[in-house]
Amino acid sequence: EPLMEELGTYDLGVHEAATLALVAIGEPAIKRLIQRLGDEDSQVREATAAALGQFQDRRAVKPLIQWLGDGHWKVREAVVSALGQLQDRHAVNPLIHRLDDAHWQVRQAVASALGQLQDRRAVKPLIQRLGDEHEKVRQAVVSALGQLQDRRAVTPLIQGLKDEDSQVRSAAASALGQLQDPRAISPLIQQLGDEHEKVREAAALALKELGEPLGELVVKALQNNEEARNTLAEKNDLRTITPLIQLLENGWNKEVYQAAIESLVAIGELAVDPFIQRLADEEWRMRQVAAQSLGQIQN
Repeated sequence: EPLMEELGTYDLGVHEAATLALVAIGEPAIKRLIQRLGDEDSQVREATAAALGQFQDRRAVKPLIQWLGDGHWKVREAVVSALGQLQDRHAVNPLIHRLDDAHWQVRQAVASALGQLQDRRAVKPLIQRLGDEHEKVRQAVVSALGQLQDRRAVTPLIQGLKDEDSQVRSAAASALGQLQDPRAISPLIQQLGDEHEKVREAAALALKELGEPLGELVVKALQNNEEARNTLAEKNDLRTITPLIQLLENGWNKEVYQAAIESLVAIGELAVDPFIQRLADEEWRMRQVAAQSLGQIQN
């Protein structure tokens, strides 16, 4: 009972120590914890739900499901996370019904929990949440779809590569790598021109998982790896041009900007027509780069 009281403390160190002690006690503590889910103190309910998630005892599943509608969002979040940890598929449908929770952190926890549960009943409801107003929820949804590895998610995840939030785009790239579907190769190559390095790296890793080495070469070339740049030139792959030109159009990172120019010049002939087109660009810097690069390519 003293340990139960400590669950409601604001001292995180004490709280964690009490949780570990209760887990060590084992079965005698489970029944008492389940009873405490109905405590009048919301902080106690939250801590109790979190503790039950660590027990890995499925007797807690049904009582936790009953508290998915708790009036306090932090309690709902803790209950959802606990159900994800317990990995009992009886929780799938109740969790799906919480995907429209009023609080974004609960929706985020639900998406993560559904990914942990590995049940494909969640695929369609998760796809429907890809348009969630909060980027953290969209990121969790994308990651969950990657974990579920259902090819119904390929096209929606490809759309996720265009999300306004870079972390969502990065998560979408990683998820597509997990799904191992060749339809993702071309969109992932396009993503090598993303303005954010983390997104480019995630796209390159996903391409590698799909058996396509081009992404890793582009990323290394942009890091001024001379061997990678030479290999790109030798491969003479037209697909390389668009993402490199895209990086020039973004142009906010000087090092990446210069590395993209040098990579295009090294590729040579394939870059001539795209550079000629940029001689009429609205942005004078792009016209200047195009002219200088064409002079270096000497076509």
